[in-house]
This record gives sequence, C-alpha cells and structure tokens, in this order.
Amino acid sequence: MIVTCHWAESTRGMNGRRARHPTRCCESWHDRGSAGDPVRAVARRRKPRQENETMLKDSPRAYGRVTRILHWLVAVLIVTQLSSVFVNAVWKDNAFSQAIFPWHTTIGVSVLILMAVRTSWAFSQHRHRPRHEGRLQRLAIVGHMTMYALLILMPLSGALMTWGMGYGVHVFGKAWFAGADVPWAASFGGLHGTFAWLLTLMIVGHVCMAMYHHFRLRDGTLRRMLGPAPD
Repeated sequence: MIVTCHWAESTRGMNGRRARHPTRCCESWHDRGSAGDPVRAVARRRKPRQENETMLKDSPRAYGRVTRILHWLVAVLIVTQLSSVFVNAVWKDNAFSQAIFPWHTTIGVSVLILMAVRTSWAFSQHRHRPRHEGRLQRLAIVGHMTMYALLILMPLSGALMTWGMGYGVHVFGKAWFAGADVPWAASFGGLHGTFAWLLTLMIVGHVCMAMYHHFRLRDGTLRRMLGPAPD
C-alpha cells in the first residue's frame, strides 16, 4: 500500500487525472479489506436492534418482555390484594392485612390501569403469541378473556362503589375523584365481592392449568412466561 501510493503521488505531475484513479482504487480496496464486507457490517449493526425488538414483543417461541412484566406485576398486586382479604377473614386484625388495607384502593386502581395497558398490548400481539392446537387453544382463549374481564371488573366495581357511596377514590393518599351520591355506581359496586370470588376461582384454575402444561404435557408453556424458551 505504501509503494502504490508513492507511485501515484510521483506521477501526479505528469498526468494528475490518471494518477488520482489508482489512488482511489487502492484506498478503496484497502478500506474494504480492513473493515470487512460492508453488507455484513450493516447487518451486525442492525442485529442488536432487531434482537431488542424481538425480546420486547411476543413470538411463537416465547412471550416478550412487555407481556411478562405486565403479567407478573398484575399477578403480584392481585395476590397481595386477595390474600389480605382472605387472611383477615380467617385471622382478624392480623398485621399483614392491616398493612395492606390502607392501600386497597391504590392497589385496585393500579391494577385497573395496568390492565388497560395489558389489554391494549395483548390485542397488538395476539397474532404473534405461542399457540396451542385444538381444544386447548379454544379453552385458553375463553379462559384468558374471562380472566381479563374479571381483572377489569373487580377493581372498576370497587372504585365505583367508593365513589358512588361518597367516599371518593384516593390513590397514594390523594383524591383522584371526590365522593358523590350515585346510586347506580354504589349498586354496581355491590358486585365487587362476587367478582373477587370469581377471579379467585379463575386464578386457581389458571395455576392448575399451568402446572398441567408444565408437568404433564411438558410443552414449555410456563417456561415461555418466565422467559425465552431454550433452543
């Protein structure tokens, strides 16, 4: 490369235009040789971005990071909420329930907001998600639709009950909605307990089916919700 460039520079005075072309060709060839295939270089730069997008979105191989985060956030909040109520029914004024009760409305509203986001995300990803064949697919669709509906109706009915009975809706200690005398909202809130029981039954069924898939069918369903399935 050094000799060739020297030749190009030494002939520039005799024929400058001709000398420039070999210099460019040599430099271009040298650059390609040192940097590698430019097509592969672009592909390497795009690959991390594509992998990040794949990790965020759902695929037939695994649920994406967004779906998994929303799923487990809602699961933790719901289990905390329901367990505080059921434990208090068995063990009155226990420390756990007393610690959770002041946050009951805040947790409920948080679940409602997360479910609005989760439902919108599910609609955008439903064509890409892992699928089951035959009857299991139909049962999964019905079960998930029912659970989604209850996860929305239960906190919604609770918020409407506190609002319609004049208590207002307080989230993190701040009043989001002032209390009002709204009979229909209070009446709809009367279904709050019923929705809670139905949701509890659905959660038990959901866990049982997850264990059935994991230990009996061994189809990786639980693993896909925990993280990417192994190759």
